[in-house]
Amino acid sequence: MEHAESCSPPLRSSSHHSHGSSRNSSSIKESSSFPTRRLTLDTSQINTLSSSEYSPRQSLLQILNEKGIVSVPQIETTVPIVRKYIQQTTEKLLSEMELFIKLANQIIALYATLQKDENTLKTASEETLRSINKISVQGLSVDSYYNQTEFKNVLDNITGLHEIINCCYQLIQNNINNLFCPIVVYLNTNGVDKLVKFIQEVLSIESLIKKMNKNSLICKKIYEENENNSLEDVFIKIISIINVYIPLFESDRQDIQRKVEVQEILIQFKGTNSSQSITNGSISLSDLLWAKSNLKTSIIFSSQLLRSIDYLESFLIHHDILNIFKAACQYNPSVEIWNPLFEQLTEDSILHAGIAFLKLQTNDSICRYQKCYLFYTIIGLFVLFAYTGNILIPCDFINSKRLVNADIEILLPQDNAFAADLHIITKDSNYRKEFYFAIQHDSEVIEWSSLLKETLSLLDTTTLCNFEFSNCIATKLTNRKLVIKKNKYIGSSVEELFQLQQLNSCIDIVPDVLNKCINEIINKGLTEDGLFRKPPDQYQLEELMKKLNDNDFRSKIKLKEYPTGTICGLLKSILMEMNPRFINGESYKLFIEISRKKDREEMRKQIILFIDSLNIEHRNTLGRYLFLMNVIAINQRLNRMSESNLSTAICQCFLPQKDNVDFASVENDSFECLIKNYDLFLSKKIDSPIQIGSLTGIIKKQITMEGVGSLLFIPQINEMWSIDKIGNVIQINTNTLQSNISKINISLPDIKHIGTYKNYIYLGTTSVIHMIDIETKQIVKSLETKRCSFITISNETLFIGEQNGIIEVYDPLKLDKINEITIKIDNNSLITPITLIALSHGNIYASFQGKNEIYVISYLTGKLLKTFSTFHYNSIVCLTICEENQTLWTGDYNGMVCVLDLDTGILLQKYEYPLTYGSVTSIMKIPKYIIISFISSQILVFNNENNTLVTSFSTKYLITSKTAYIVQRNYNGKLLWNIWMEKDDNGDIAIIDMTYPIENIPTDQRLISSFSYLENEYIEKTPLGHCFLSINCDSKCSVCSSTIKNTEEAFKCSNCNKYIHQRCLEKFSNTYCSIHSQLQPEIINRSK
Repeated sequence: MEHAESCSPPLRSSSHHSHGSSRNSSSIKESSSFPTRRLTLDTSQINTLSSSEYSPRQSLLQILNEKGIVSVPQIETTVPIVRKYIQQTTEKLLSEMELFIKLANQIIALYATLQKDENTLKTASEETLRSINKISVQGLSVDSYYNQTEFKNVLDNITGLHEIINCCYQLIQNNINNLFCPIVVYLNTNGVDKLVKFIQEVLSIESLIKKMNKNSLICKKIYEENENNSLEDVFIKIISIINVYIPLFESDRQDIQRKVEVQEILIQFKGTNSSQSITNGSISLSDLLWAKSNLKTSIIFSSQLLRSIDYLESFLIHHDILNIFKAACQYNPSVEIWNPLFEQLTEDSILHAGIAFLKLQTNDSICRYQKCYLFYTIIGLFVLFAYTGNILIPCDFINSKRLVNADIEILLPQDNAFAADLHIITKDSNYRKEFYFAIQHDSEVIEWSSLLKETLSLLDTTTLCNFEFSNCIATKLTNRKLVIKKNKYIGSSVEELFQLQQLNSCIDIVPDVLNKCINEIINKGLTEDGLFRKPPDQYQLEELMKKLNDNDFRSKIKLKEYPTGTICGLLKSILMEMNPRFINGESYKLFIEISRKKDREEMRKQIILFIDSLNIEHRNTLGRYLFLMNVIAINQRLNRMSESNLSTAICQCFLPQKDNVDFASVENDSFECLIKNYDLFLSKKIDSPIQIGSLTGIIKKQITMEGVGSLLFIPQINEMWSIDKIGNVIQINTNTLQSNISKINISLPDIKHIGTYKNYIYLGTTSVIHMIDIETKQIVKSLETKRCSFITISNETLFIGEQNGIIEVYDPLKLDKINEITIKIDNNSLITPITLIALSHGNIYASFQGKNEIYVISYLTGKLLKTFSTFHYNSIVCLTICEENQTLWTGDYNGMVCVLDLDTGILLQKYEYPLTYGSVTSIMKIPKYIIISFISSQILVFNNENNTLVTSFSTKYLITSKTAYIVQRNYNGKLLWNIWMEKDDNGDIAIIDMTYPIENIPTDQRLISSFSYLENEYIEKTPLGHCFLSINCDSKCSVCSSTIKNTEEAFKCSNCNKYIHQRCLEKFSNTYCSIHSQLQPEIINRSK
């Protein structure tokens, strides 16, 4: 330990204290510090600091500000701020003591003058005598309030204390950088004793001074000559400063104590294997966390410990990363397959962790970027999908041996929303896996590049990880074993069905065909007699199986065209043709024992043993079959298929083929037990431990589309459609994210209006509205309009806005006109067209073009009932009614949001946001919440109980987005909330997870800290895009090239120093910021 020169030895810790409350309240010997008792004077003018008020954890600046005694500027220095406070507080204390001594000497000299006490006057200083000679003594006389002996004793105490503190001040000045020696030792024992004695006599001194101050004319004469500074005021300041002085000395001592203890921990941490030392208990994790929390206050350590400090922070971060693995296993059963690998990991095994977006290329030419976590360890690279709601799904594990032999390079990004792509190709005798990890920030790319270069040669390739993740998900996956079976769907094993599914970058945990069959049976076939028992139409079944085996037709099969019996036959055929059969080997032995257990608890234990013997693919697939069996059995009064009948009909399809029927009844009974105990297949774990409002996926369109597509959510089929000008349709299932491409035979050069109702969608331009069947994609009817300004479907009615303030009302299924509402104000027809309407309680709430008011109109008569003033400065662009709390929400072009009472129009709340937010694009409502999106992709969430902001977040990948939908997603029974937003310039779609804070979901502190680190590590290091500042200037706009006037609102990008009008901000936001560095492609590793 290195020490600066000092007059006293530094304080040493005699014992290692626990890191609890006793650490901050450890006692000091009275000979080396002050008592922390309350110091008071009998007057209301004195602000005191009691021991109950002071806490060692309290900010020193907060203490001083609360007391209002000393104002100390914050100085940038390596010296702890508490020492600067002590230094400057000492200067203030000495100054007040000198003033007290000066006043006291003048009072003594003046009394001596009146008493003609020559001896006292001889001891007075020349300065004091000059001050006395200026005072007129006419009318003054010696009074009884002056006790010369007592007063001189007070002066002697103050003078002696001044000498001690002045000596201490000189030592502080010379030794302030000795950070391991407490300042209190510079007072020495004699100084502490004098200060303690003075504190004990405070009340008697105060009484004497107060009496003289109030009644003595001599004292008042002295005060007048000294700018009305009185002894009492100065004495109060002295005592007040001493009140602050004590906790400052104690805080300095505690800070040194913390330094010593932190240093002890660092030495112990440096000298041992960190992971083993925690395991064997020689050093606790709480010790390390406490040491880390005190590193900021303990800033000076010997140079030998600097590396230990850096390593400590890395070690604790790696500990948090390990917690992600543990929490992932705890909350997500699918991650449990990695348990053998996790057991090999310690904090020392972690090399790096970060967030990337894995590119998934599907067979329908649609590209998707899925958020994932990369964990780089000495045994290999773990890739976990962060699915909606932060459900973690295993993606792949590339062991160290494959990673060392992989092709690894940094490439320019395939999507400009990212900084670069980390490209990895691994190959062996069975697989060829290709990964494109899109990375968000330049600094993160640089770190991954340098880290891989440094550590690839250090990976542990001797300890072989006997683990093969056959169901991995990659950008491109080639399974050489599977190539020959690619066109043979029927007859594949369960594992092969999963692998075939993942060739299309589908990450669902159940074969897609199985899900489609189950949904179709539940939707239309539960009432049919003899499900799974009656034989299907053989011709239709063979036709369906042939289509499944054809890779080109597999994704286009429409099960609605086939009867329920054929679909049931398909489910049985998949099982019977499976090679090998579903239940065999060890799992069959456990299965047959189920029905032999007579006790119910024993039987359920046997089922659990059987479930544990299945791999993840078999477990999930069997669980879905049993789910269907349960639903059918619940409706057995209609279909006459009980659990027993179902077991007899389908059980043998799961089992190995036999030449006899031995044990058939036992097998059927066991399968019946599985149906009745289906609950054991359900996960008992919480699958959503924590939710973070963040980007969870990006869907890119790589087919040639005419113009940017119009986004439309169709809740009837849980699909999001993107439709371009010539009718190309990209259909995306909002639950599974599986996609499909189709076409509507229509040309829509300018889609202005979109709506849905039952099995139809409505696409409108300013002059025509087309009614299109969702299933066939054919135009059913078309309706010509004069100048359509909006379409709204509400209360099973289609409302179409026409020119001159007319609303036409149609039957949405027949497109027959029901009514025409001509809105009048003051008996005059409006000329301005209506742009937005919302309906509630028989009234129409309308907004007109160019207006910032809301007009309440009777649906029956068209008469204007009320006009609501909204306080918007621009035209209203969004209008939504919240029935839960009877409020009306409006948003305008400048980003202002107003909340009005639905009945009275009274303004309840008004929210104004920065112009960089841009226009409000959507106001969406879900139970208990209102969600507002802006053109800048900023999202705000409000609680509709009190109309207050709950949270806000944004994604910088879109820059501008004019369309947003809130969608409730059903992921294997878990309901989650997603926002779908479409990028304006190219039609890419971003999916934002915002289940939190909408749903009350348990949280896990391990994930909170770890996810927070991964999410925010690089946010401040690399700015994304332009950074706009509001300015006034006479420069030229970079977009329109016209001069920006001082009266116009304008912005400047602080990165590239370009100027733009407020009206040009949207266009300019789509350009790239030229100041950002362009990363160059580089090769990190080549396969040997």
